[in-house]
Amino acid sequence: IGAEEVRAAAAAMYAGPLSGYLGGELRGGLRVEALEHEFAGALGARHAVAVNSATSGLLVACAAVGVGRKSTVVTTPYTMSATAAAPAFLGADIRFGDIEDQTFNLDEIDLDVSAVMVANIFGHPARLRAWKKVCDELKIPLIEDNAQSPFAMEGKRYAGTVGDIGVFSFNVHKHLQSGEGGIAVTDNDELADRMRLFRNHAELAGPSLGLNLRMTEVTAAIALA
Repeated sequence: IGAEEVRAAAAAMYAGPLSGYLGGELRGGLRVEALEHEFAGALGARHAVAVNSATSGLLVACAAVGVGRKSTVVTTPYTMSATAAAPAFLGADIRFGDIEDQTFNLDEIDLDVSAVMVANIFGHPARLRAWKKVCDELKIPLIEDNAQSPFAMEGKRYAGTVGDIGVFSFNVHKHLQSGEGGIAVTDNDELADRMRLFRNHAELAGPSLGLNLRMTEVTAAIALA
């Protein structure tokens, strides 16, 4: 954290409300929107949805693709607990695959499941293009937990942009940090709207419940800097 981040945080505090959300709004304040715009642009993604943590990002991603009590989600056992906790919190059964010996990411598995959640560990993408091909053939969603691999690449694509949704972290331990915070990216308009609803109580009379997973203007200002 340097002078630029301090100035950005102070400017957000002097500017007005520390949160730009109102009941029923899909979008937050000016700094949240600016962060989403810049982050999506940097990755070449259509949408970015800022939340108060990457764990919240995983939760909104799972909710957006329809993970719930009748779902089975396959993921890796070699990652931070939130990767499995998010779908489990929504009632899904968790199936752990093995990890492969080159990237330590999720290895291929017999996929009689509702969704796949890979984690891109230690700055190295999982075999994302192969996983996306398999998921597309089975017509199931692929979620990337990309907290540890921002701006890593597989071919010409950034990690976090190959799957249906990719989740990034601004936690204090991460490469780009604002203390806490997270952001989810997607090219799918409907999934983006569902994630925006879920993070703000789903108060637009949406088809599901939602939670308060909103990012503040100060956090967004620091992350944007």
